[in-house]
Amino acid sequence: MSDFQVVEELSEQFDVEVDHISADKMYDTDDVYDALTSKFPESELAIPPKENLYADDAHNPKRMRNLVAYFALGPMLTLIHKLVTSDRPSRRFEKS
Repeated sequence: MSDFQVVEELSEQFDVEVDHISADKMYDTDDVYDALTSKFPESELAIPPKENLYADDAHNPKRMRNLVAYFALGPMLTLIHKLVTSDRPSRRFEKS
């Protein structure tokens, strides 16, 4: 089972609104972003970009926003996300 299939399966288990989703950079794929934005269209996604990611219009828009923000703010982005969203419920998708 691929990463995005795991994410799809896990996201189907939630029937509540989710404001913020954080994941490890291994989940930085268009398929994962598409699965998450399909289920949680209003949620903020915080997934660090992979080193080989490049910006173009073919990628998921939320993924491109994360790429731009990460390189504009550097590794501090993760800390800023934690501080800004500390009072919001979050979900971390991990393989079991």
